[in-house]
Amino acid sequence: MTIQQGDLVNLYRRVDSGMGIVLEQIDDASKVLKIPNGKQFTATVRDMNWNTRAIVIAEVKLLTDKPHLSTKFFYYNSRWCKKYKNTFSFVRWFKHPSAYGALDSQKDGWYPTEWLKTIKKST
Repeated sequence: MTIQQGDLVNLYRRVDSGMGIVLEQIDDASKVLKIPNGKQFTATVRDMNWNTRAIVIAEVKLLTDKPHLSTKFFYYNSRWCKKYKNTFSFVRWFKHPSAYGALDSQKDGWYPTEWLKTIKKST
């Protein structure tokens, strides 16, 4: 089942998975951010020193109308995250998910769609 705009979702791998609604869904973030060959580009950016990497990310943020998406795109495709992520969803939280034992205080944000799970309707 694919996640679409308007779905109720949670971050199912967290201790407290939370509950939110998908307000926007992007299937190809590298295309929206105007990054040619996103997988290769993020691999190149990962190998840069921190100062150069920050400058490149700032330049990408200036070229797009979704600067928060570009920040999260590079964050979730950094060295600690092994699998390339290109599908993102903007979620507004009704109940915040936990983050490393504490509640995540952000009321909304971009998350990799593969980290989200649709909440089933009760019958």
